[in-house]
Amino acid sequence: MFTSMINNSCWILTNIYAPCMDPGKAEFIHWFKHISMPDTIDWIIVGDFNLYRNPCDRNREGDNYPAMLMFNDAISSLGLIELPLKGQRFTWSNKQHPPLLERLDWFFTSASWTLSYPNTSVSTLTMETSDHVPCHISISTAIPKGIYFVLKITGSIMRTSIPKFNRVGLLTSIILMRLKILLQDLRTYEVFLNLGNKPFLT
Repeated sequence: MFTSMINNSCWILTNIYAPCMDPGKAEFIHWFKHISMPDTIDWIIVGDFNLYRNPCDRNREGDNYPAMLMFNDAISSLGLIELPLKGQRFTWSNKQHPPLLERLDWFFTSASWTLSYPNTSVSTLTMETSDHVPCHISISTAIPKGIYFVLKITGSIMRTSIPKFNRVGLLTSIILMRLKILLQDLRTYEVFLNLGNKPFLT
């Protein structure tokens, strides 16, 4: 567990190096799926899972569909959010000609982490001696700037702000929270329809 020297907030980093053989993969996925982590913990999981989530995570045929299904099921059971990878598509190469390329390195966070560090991102660096592409993780608590829209109802003009997120796989809870904020903003206006002076918001 890591503790911030600024605000004493705590978060957990789990670094993964999973087995590369099929029997070991099954045991790893079972262990991974049953990790017990409270929903309130800011948790980030990174590393070499030696698994891929989709056939497009490999540049050749030979997909292991049972392992893919089990891996995705474990991610779903834990309620993890995948951090999108910016840069190269694959993170591992057998360095032969022609090369076998696969996406084996993954980066996930808990729902709580997404709320605490909404600007977390991952980008690839240049591969040098290793058969894995090094990756850089950037963590930020900055909230993205909002965008504005104008809503016209019976001549009244309301202006409000909706935060703009550029993350893939945005949590439903975040969307609901933002919608609640929007609803509160709308309630501050006395907006009526031209139907018997009936309130627009009830």
